[in-house]
Amino acid sequence: MAYNWQQADWPHFSYDASKFEQAASVFIQKSAYAQGVLDGTEAAGQEQSILDMLVREEAPGIR
Repeated sequence: MAYNWQQADWPHFSYDASKFEQAASVFIQKSAYAQGVLDGTEAAGQEQSILDMLVREEAPGIR
């Protein structure tokens, strides 16, 4: 993926709002799942759970 300033239409961007809405919806679902995992984890294990999620780059169980 290129940087913003490397895009052909820089600095005049356009976007498809429907694609953003879909991506935002998926993000909200995954965030809620991640919060549920953390809420069910003891305080001592929360840091490791956060690290595991960051390394995995995708919350398990949500596609």
